[in-house]
Amino acid sequence: MGLSYRWVIVGVGALMTCVGIGAMFSLAVYLQPMSTETGWSRAGISSAMTIDFLTMGIAGFGCGAASDKFGACLSAPPPAVS
Repeated sequence: MGLSYRWVIVGVGALMTCVGIGAMFSLAVYLQPMSTETGWSRAGISSAMTIDFLTMGIAGFGCGAASDKFGACLSAPPPAVS
């Protein structure tokens, strides 16, 4: 019995999710080098990340409503590109 293509899609989706989440939450690793290299305060960099998380949380409501109204095929590409 061969590997079904749908499991390949699931595996690739899981890998992409892990890479995306890892990149998003790697701020703790790169905070000090970013602060040193750019001269920005750690509070400033952390504030920008906090605003990003809040924006993603609020935008999730709009993306969910668009997905309900138009379907995932039409509503998923615009947030993925931005």
